[in-house]
Amino acid sequence: MIRQIFAPAKLNLFLYITGKRDNGYHELCSLMYPISLYDELILDSSAHEIELTCDHPDVPKDHTNIASRAAVIFFEKIGQPKRLKIHIVKHIPVGGGLGGGSSNAASVLLFLNECYGYPFTQKELMDIGLKLGADVPFFIFNRPALACGIGEELTSALEIQERWNILLIYPGFSASTREVYKNVNLRLTNPKKKITNAILKKEKVDLINLMQNDLEISAFKLYPKLQELKDAFCNTESIKVLMTGSGSCMFGLFKDTETLILAKQQLEPVLKEYPLARSYQVYLLT
Repeated sequence: MIRQIFAPAKLNLFLYITGKRDNGYHELCSLMYPISLYDELILDSSAHEIELTCDHPDVPKDHTNIASRAAVIFFEKIGQPKRLKIHIVKHIPVGGGLGGGSSNAASVLLFLNECYGYPFTQKELMDIGLKLGADVPFFIFNRPALACGIGEELTSALEIQERWNILLIYPGFSASTREVYKNVNLRLTNPKKKITNAILKKEKVDLINLMQNDLEISAFKLYPKLQELKDAFCNTESIKVLMTGSGSCMFGLFKDTETLILAKQQLEPVLKEYPLARSYQVYLLT
């Protein structure tokens, strides 16, 4: 079987750090939405071994690639020969906090689960995905979600009624998830635990007021250019500007396309200081 799959990126519309476990993992509460920015995967189950290729120079092509690891762990679980050819066409920026690698891994697991007659339930597949990375279960869940724990406790989220226009900016460099989390100061975070119950009960929520990313403080100390970019972004007519995940991507919400285009033009002189920067106009997938 050969299949073309489009693996979406995600945005964290808010991300609160609520604690830290003894094993070093941070607990969080985050509202996650898939967006209209995709990697393209060509998957071929008739291969004789696991083989991975990618058109992006910064993506590993060996067994360390998370998509390749997803295939390995799946075949080990079902006790079948490891046979899958994976080709990835990257559109999601690498190291931008958009979950591209996790989305690729989830796509591989979902594809293989179908190929082999669904040996795993969605929950079992999410448990397998968690062994690969905290964001993988979200992409297997495959819908907007409130993520708690280390990201594995997922509950369907409210559908957002606002039709935001979203400008996403990749500054041209990646941020280290490990280093950003490592440098989080828990005393500077604000759990806002009440938001969990509000969203789960489907009460009216002022989402704009809740939009905050507790990882920004750490990321901006490690990468001062991100603070400069956010400051410039905030000087546009954006409704809200936020870093997604552990960075480095920044996104702004706008009331209409015209305002977004104006902001993009306004940011052009600033982005000249970021030679590899790219911008995308995206929307939330519900």
